[in-house]
Amino acid sequence: MFDFSRLSQFGHKRKQVLKILFGVILSALTACKSQKELSGSATPAEIHWNKQGMDAALKLSLELNKPLFVYWGADWCPPCNEVKSTLFREKQFIEATRDYLAVYLDGDTEDAQKWGEKLKAYGYPTLMLLTPQGREILRLSPYNSSEDIVATMNFAKNQWDPVGQVLDELLISDSIDKGRLKSLVNYSWSQDKDIKENPKPFLDKLFKLESKLDSANYAAEKATLFLTALDLKLGSKKEGELLPDPERQTYRKRVEILLADKNTLGANMVFFAYSGDEYLQFLTTADDDRDRKAWMNFYAEQLRVFRNSKGVSRNNYYSSFYPLAGFSKKQGYIVDEADRRALQSSLNSDLRVVKDTHERVTLVNHAGYLLNAFGNPEEAKEILKSEIKAGLKPYYFMSSLGYIAKEEGQNKEALKW
Repeated sequence: MFDFSRLSQFGHKRKQVLKILFGVILSALTACKSQKELSGSATPAEIHWNKQGMDAALKLSLELNKPLFVYWGADWCPPCNEVKSTLFREKQFIEATRDYLAVYLDGDTEDAQKWGEKLKAYGYPTLMLLTPQGREILRLSPYNSSEDIVATMNFAKNQWDPVGQVLDELLISDSIDKGRLKSLVNYSWSQDKDIKENPKPFLDKLFKLESKLDSANYAAEKATLFLTALDLKLGSKKEGELLPDPERQTYRKRVEILLADKNTLGANMVFFAYSGDEYLQFLTTADDDRDRKAWMNFYAEQLRVFRNSKGVSRNNYYSSFYPLAGFSKKQGYIVDEADRRALQSSLNSDLRVVKDTHERVTLVNHAGYLLNAFGNPEEAKEILKSEIKAGLKPYYFMSSLGYIAKEEGQNKEALKW
């Protein structure tokens, strides 16, 4: 799914929004119900949302001595709609929320904005676990699998230690507590403002913890922790600053290995889809056009192999085109004609068959960005305008049309949108 925050235009890039990222959201039926229904009379297939505001929720949480699960999002946000169409329809996830007081904060309301500031929410959607006293336990990354998120919620309901403490304890422990380790792997590091402002202590510890884990038992956890630490490290670099060459080569080799593994690529698509430009900038040889071109071709080929394999989700499928869009717009990369045809064919098919509102918002968001980035702005505009006319969450798509108009030098048109 998309960081919910790295592409500033579309809310997907992990570093800009959060991106990401990427909240807990209502199911399609829940989205149509009234506030009264949402807060008190949900069926077993729905989340029991408390929508009376954070002040009331905290008071009730203290009375019940029950931790809180807080979703902060917006109805028009494509990443939020992606979560609505996936995670929040998972039976196991809905059941996991029963151990929490589930709080729905509509980011378009004044009260939610106030609490977004207090909780340091960073981008839609934000998913947080809080103690009854309102102290943060974890920020869940909506990019992780529903199985991982559920496992972390089930673990954290009785373990309320903050993430920094968990990280320190795992580093000095002779054994690995899998539940605590998973809580770090599933933490939404890119949405933590304090960490983003001072990432070095955390990224150094994450690298150390990753190196401590043995590959035989913790291959998946090692991959995600490494990519998380690398993401924080590259994101903290100043303009023009490069990695020392030995470090660059080490990181590059590791990324290439992970990129070539289908399961690792799929599980960590949020990194590979939205960090492509940074990997190109920091992991290739400086001022070596041949090396940069070879890297882009290798990157594109691994994504193509993944895209053509079985069992790829719709969102991961479209996410795999995003690095090509970035390479094309910023590096002059020529997108392979086969990739263009694959994108066009898939969009044509999916736009015909996808009717669910939440799924369609995400799909149209992909279509608008990718078609424009691949040099077909007219079709992108046609799709966006058609969906707005049909009443599909117009505000985000209006900003997308404004972005395209600005790119085309049509400033008056951009302001209109």
